[in-house]
Amino acid sequence: MRIGLFSFRYDSGNPYITRNFPDWLIEGARKYERQEGALPDLMVSAGFTCADPASLKALEREFSHKPISLAVEMLDPADHPLIGSRSFKGRGQFYVVGNGRCLELGPRQQFTSTGNISEAAAEKVIEGLGLDGGRRFSVQEKQVGWLECGEMNVLRCPQHHSTKSVLVRYEALQRRFYEAVASLDVVVNPQHTRMSRLHLLRRKAEAISSGLFVHAPAKKKWPVYCGVANWDSMRQIKSQSNLQYIFRDGQKMQPRDIAETEDWIFSVYHVSR
Repeated sequence: MRIGLFSFRYDSGNPYITRNFPDWLIEGARKYERQEGALPDLMVSAGFTCADPASLKALEREFSHKPISLAVEMLDPADHPLIGSRSFKGRGQFYVVGNGRCLELGPRQQFTSTGNISEAAAEKVIEGLGLDGGRRFSVQEKQVGWLECGEMNVLRCPQHHSTKSVLVRYEALQRRFYEAVASLDVVVNPQHTRMSRLHLLRRKAEAISSGLFVHAPAKKKWPVYCGVANWDSMRQIKSQSNLQYIFRDGQKMQPRDIAETEDWIFSVYHVSR
């Protein structure tokens, strides 16, 4: 499977820059399609891709008839990526465009950080990843699950463990989380801007892709993890390796192709399972 990751230049001083994101994404996808003769099978776009329904419609016109599954989020561009939305209604809504469909996934983003997570919200996310959950879609018969940005905080990295093992934040949800994740082939984790403690995010990505959890059941196959973030040009350095990463079996993969401009980065990985 070819998996593409797309990052945008964000500007916290001008959040309405997100209105350019669909055009930048189309520009990058067309460039890759001209060079390679085809689009990736799965393309994951970082947060804020669609500022409004009109932006989503533009992506539908471009991709709905093509053999691609494009994962995008629609969110009010005035919302701050690290604080969250002004109202629950405006919180991230997820769509998969391509292969003759525009699929809406749910539930919406439930929390953004450790500061607003709750056991009830974490349970909704895990339910969405489960066998009958609304956070799943298929690509080439592979099952893909969606964790949005700070929802990775359903996991935590205990300092007192000498190993790199990771814990599910709520013990009562451990078994259900393991069952849900183990039933997936790919976990996508689009982010609004790059997280500050990148080393902890990578530990969690390693765990998802290898089963390196505390008390995890023995299992031979865990899903591939795909993370992609925007960079805030007001405070962050543009770096493909810090914004886009795929982990398989606990190891970070290298992209096969990378294209970039001052406004976006597009990398493609060839992933086999």
